[in-house]
Amino acid sequence: MPGMLPSDWSTQQLAEFLEAISGLSDERAVTRVGVERAAEAFDAEIGVLVGSHHVEAAVGFGPGVPVPSDLLSLTPGSASLLEVEGLGPCFTIAVPIEDLEPRVLILARSAEEPFSRVEETLLRSMGRVLVMACSAVRLIEEERRIRTRSEQQTAKIEQLLASLLERQRLFEKLSRIQSSISHRKPLQEVLDSIVQGAVDLLDSEVVGLRLVDQEDPQQMITLASAGVNSDELKAIHRTSAGEGAGGRALTENRLVVIENYDNDPAGLAIFREHRLQTAMAAPVHENGKPVGSLVVASYRVGRRYTEDEKAVLQTFAEHASLALTDAKTLESMREAQRVKDMFLAMVSHELKTPLTVIMGTLRTLERYMDSLDPGDRMSMLQAAYERGKDLQRLIDRLLQGASAELADVKTETFLPDAVAEAVRGFEHSFRLTVSDIPQVTLEMSASSIQRIIGILVENALAHAEPSTPIYVGADLERDEMTFWVQNEGALPAGDPSELFQPFHRGEDATSSGVGLGLYIASRIAESMGGHLTAWSDSGIVRFILHYPLRKSTFPTLTKNLPL
Repeated sequence: MPGMLPSDWSTQQLAEFLEAISGLSDERAVTRVGVERAAEAFDAEIGVLVGSHHVEAAVGFGPGVPVPSDLLSLTPGSASLLEVEGLGPCFTIAVPIEDLEPRVLILARSAEEPFSRVEETLLRSMGRVLVMACSAVRLIEEERRIRTRSEQQTAKIEQLLASLLERQRLFEKLSRIQSSISHRKPLQEVLDSIVQGAVDLLDSEVVGLRLVDQEDPQQMITLASAGVNSDELKAIHRTSAGEGAGGRALTENRLVVIENYDNDPAGLAIFREHRLQTAMAAPVHENGKPVGSLVVASYRVGRRYTEDEKAVLQTFAEHASLALTDAKTLESMREAQRVKDMFLAMVSHELKTPLTVIMGTLRTLERYMDSLDPGDRMSMLQAAYERGKDLQRLIDRLLQGASAELADVKTETFLPDAVAEAVRGFEHSFRLTVSDIPQVTLEMSASSIQRIIGILVENALAHAEPSTPIYVGADLERDEMTFWVQNEGALPAGDPSELFQPFHRGEDATSSGVGLGLYIASRIAESMGGHLTAWSDSGIVRFILHYPLRKSTFPTLTKNLPL
């Protein structure tokens, strides 16, 4: 990696590794390509992924791959040697990765020096990315299996219908319902068509489809009905889960028929009063779990449902189940895609923030190297190096799933030092001024607060007019610490809180961000028990972090302050 900093090289290699395996849809391909790309990244002749009992993927060995026990005996790290046919003794690096079962990712190369600590760290990161990619592929394969099972269930239903040749209208109705499901028509539209199909084909005056209330599982709600007047609909809109033929079909998870309905205490009161004669109900499922029922009923005296009619009702109920399951699957897929998009956008933003400082510092050194004081040059290089380490930590945290716990551990921190560290590296803008900071020591999540201040400074640089000043300051109140970043300008019209929503990006922004900076800062603030606000007045915009001071966080004073 000549001419490139270790952190830059690691970031580039990790990004290329992620790009290479992220588009693959087969787990074997993921592991094979992952091992190949890892070996290429480290100029290693040998690469192998070993499970507890077998070699899952290997490159460079030819036909003579060692047995798993020999490979697993290699010492974790980069000091072991492996005798490879045709290459001789090779330095190895072995890192464990945790997935469904323990696995080890091993590289070997015939170099003069063993693998470095930076390379070991990068290989561990590649291992974690490989685990994430394999998990994603397994989720997709599971979804495919679920869809296959649904298609198999549909095939069984079609076989049942094929035996009822005299019910051509049933085929037509169910064909339209199936088409609605396949084309992802609105769920309510599909359920209405199922109810209407039951009305047409089961010679019943009353049809209803009820589902369990998700907020109150002891209640059922009528979602679709036919042949029900307004008084009856009002009475059955919400009922207890065990009432009526539909309630029994739900709780007993079977087909239920009630004859002599008007004299059966298990029937719904309003239908008994209206002299309903017979009712039949089939359970409706979602992913195999009973969640409702489809009911048909008649007022005709002596009406009895045949076995064929029972089968038809169950067929309609199965289609309702398929519609519900498909709608839930679609909702889950959309949510998964939204979460994926959000995660990728947040990763991009989190990586961009330290890179902005590093690139700005290097640009300043490129332009003004000869005119800068040696001490200033060293300070700027140190700042860029520290931001590089921040970048490395961010990558590790993202790959470890640590973003769920945004706030860091609280430590005793001298406030001016914390603010100085937060703006370190932004000095290249020559626009930043740090106001007087209270000379106190606080117990606080210093790293998280520094991240928020850095995001707010970057936001100000993106939105303020070039060459206008930007100020950073802090104020100490009795029970609250506030940190603020101020620049010339005005907030857009509307509710200021909308600025902290994801993907909100101002029209005057000059950066290439995706509109997640203020959202991430707000999330971090909330994880610490604080919050962000914004206001503008007389051509000034100020973003403020409000950090509460509880009894355990009251400051140690370096000078007397009015508390």
